[in-house]
Amino acid sequence: MALTRRKLAGFSALTLASFVASQAATPAHAEWHPFATSATKSKGFSNWLSDITLTGLIDGGIMANPARPTDGYNYGNFFADHANQAQLNQVVLTMQKANTGDAGEYQIGFTLQGIYGSDARYYHLVGISDQEWSSRYQLIPAQAHVDVHLPWATDGGLDMQVGILQAPMGVEVMDPTGRPFYTLAYTSEYSVPFEHVGAMFNWHVNKTVDVTFGIDTGNQVTFGTADNNSRPAGYFGINLNNLLGGKLKIVELSRVGPENNSILMGLMLPIRLNASGTTSTLPCRSTTA
Repeated sequence: MALTRRKLAGFSALTLASFVASQAATPAHAEWHPFATSATKSKGFSNWLSDITLTGLIDGGIMANPARPTDGYNYGNFFADHANQAQLNQVVLTMQKANTGDAGEYQIGFTLQGIYGSDARYYHLVGISDQEWSSRYQLIPAQAHVDVHLPWATDGGLDMQVGILQAPMGVEVMDPTGRPFYTLAYTSEYSVPFEHVGAMFNWHVNKTVDVTFGIDTGNQVTFGTADNNSRPAGYFGINLNNLLGGKLKIVELSRVGPENNSILMGLMLPIRLNASGTTSTLPCRSTTA
């Protein structure tokens, strides 16, 4: 375990970093192949099963506030909301079959992930897990999607994910090992979604260009009355890869959905756009416990 001290937003943050296993040169989840056999080079279903991984992660910490607020809360902070109290932020268990085969072959995989801890309070999908818990420590289905690779149209083919997906926008992700700090920026806490229910597509046009597009039910909402407008939202964008000899990658991603009104020449347009990647209305996040 690593113990680090950081100055964040006026607070002295004493962080108990994630306890994870090491893989390659970067921090990673502890990993196990539950269906691996000695015949790893065999073909067929047994070979597909051998590629399934089970990974785990434990993340916790404390946000030290020398002001010692009387209500015990760090105002405006969701994930590190309890002042001077240690919290178990995430216990994560993930089962996954990644599509790592040849781009010219049909492939199918999946990801199933559950998160228990204090962070789960703010990752709920309205209509799926928002009514099940009321305590500080909660349990959510963070990911549950089928992944398909289709060798269509180009050498790189088309990748598709369908189900409960992690949102592609933002640099601060759900996985704490992918974030630089223990706390999150206000833009991440208040405006950028973490999960969607829908489908995302990534078309590999060539070695340099990828085209991304998708459709979903909206920011942290699901179907029917769980959504405040009952209309779909989506993404579109382009990636430029392997620039400057592989040292540069450019990603453009836009968000479209019925959240903000677009007004042109004094007239209300029937289509409401928000190309900035954020939306003005989000489901209310519980601050219980």
